[in-house]
Amino acid sequence: MAQKVLLIEDDAAFRKAVADVLVREGYSVSEAATGKAGAAKALEESPDLIVLDLVLPGIGGIEVCQRLKQDLRTASIPVLILTGNDHEGQDVACLDMGADDYLTKP
Repeated sequence: MAQKVLLIEDDAAFRKAVADVLVREGYSVSEAATGKAGAAKALEESPDLIVLDLVLPGIGGIEVCQRLKQDLRTASIPVLILTGNDHEGQDVACLDMGADDYLTKP
């Protein structure tokens, strides 16, 4: 059974590109374009990994990560931040808030 990845990313073209790569590598991928939709899907689907952008419409990625890590139903799901924001110290701040890893978009 393929491991499930929830990809929360508002840029449709980038989301499709990442999803295509993950599917090609054998993962089952679920997608959400907003923080609110992504948080709801995380609760519904209990994915094995969440790949989360920081800049999202409505609820931003930081708040989504915090909510997921505070909820017992989703707290143990690893969260990988994948963002275009490359501000100094941003990676440390994300790890401090509960993210499990941080990557800058190419």
